[in-house]
Amino acid sequence: LRVVGRQSPRVNTQECHFRRPMRRSFCSKVTEQEPSERPTRQELQGTNDRLWKLGDRASLTKQFTKKDVETFATLSLDNNPIHLDEDYAAQTQFKRCLVHGFLSSSVLSAVIGTQLPGQGTIYISQNLKFKAPVFVDDTVTASCVITNIHRKKPILTFQTTVQNQHGDVVVEGEAVAMVPIPFQ
Repeated sequence: LRVVGRQSPRVNTQECHFRRPMRRSFCSKVTEQEPSERPTRQELQGTNDRLWKLGDRASLTKQFTKKDVETFATLSLDNNPIHLDEDYAAQTQFKRCLVHGFLSSSVLSAVIGTQLPGQGTIYISQNLKFKAPVFVDDTVTASCVITNIHRKKPILTFQTTVQNQHGDVVVEGEAVAMVPIPFQ
């Protein structure tokens, strides 16, 4: 790859040559491409349907501990006693401490950012409906399914769900994300 056009006081860009490092492809195989083999952004327009297909899915499972809830409460500044105080929670209709709704739904971000489509993906939007409580020590599985593929832009739409260990849907919604494409 030859770097041209950008001038730096320390580097003569006309003589700067380097190989593009190995990178993860959309198929998660490690590949190395010569500059002439890499598609341009214009060539990638309209290729989302070749990289992903409707119905592609991925999921991750996570158990939420008391420590996870306490850490999230500290980071988010949400110290509602329904999440942290067992005596308080025992007096509510839930009878025990709840995991924050945004903590339980945060696993969706991990699915989209690490599994489908994966690293480099940027969230554009997410809507959520909290259907049932998640309790401390529950195990949830977050799943994302591609429901729409934009033909001209690197944008995918997902149906998102989170289920507890009993198979009950606790969170559902829809996400839109911009997928990574190589630039030239």
